[in-house]
Amino acid sequence: MDGEAVLLNTQSGIYFGMNKTASAIWNLLEVPKTVEEIVAGMMAQFSVDHDALTRDVEDVVKTLGSKQLIERLQV
Repeated sequence: MDGEAVLLNTQSGIYFGMNKTASAIWNLLEVPKTVEEIVAGMMAQFSVDHDALTRDVEDVVKTLGSKQLIERLQV
């Protein structure tokens, strides 16, 4: 859908729509990654400010975690 995606939490039945940025982050989460690894992968795709992108990635990861769509691993 033009770079956007929709996720479904199969346990809660809740749909979660994602814009292009969130979809790109989701695609990078195929295997566990740190926020900095996600940012590095996205910097290769997008010409944006590193600090702003880091904040965006942290926000998306936090939101996906709160919706129980991902699990943040503690290392």
